[in-house]
Amino acid sequence: MTHDYGGPAFPYGREWNGDRSAISRWEENGQTLLDYLAGLAMHAIVTREGPREAIENGDSIANVAYSVAADMIAEKRRREDAAKGK
Repeated sequence: MTHDYGGPAFPYGREWNGDRSAISRWEENGQTLLDYLAGLAMHAIVTREGPREAIENGDSIANVAYSVAADMIAEKRRREDAAKGK
């Protein structure tokens, strides 16, 4: 099973001009969009239920948070495809 990590959470571009030929690229190091969204989901779960109650429900908080994040990325891709007419 392949996972869609959503790409970088905070990509940034660099351009070099002048003596060197112009180069444009995106840096993709660091946190993925999946990690970022999972962190937000985890925060919401713990805030809503409290850490003790969230743990007692039987599911790992991280497992639930990453499942929510993966669903968000899947929905993002679906909307992007719909916007392109696919």
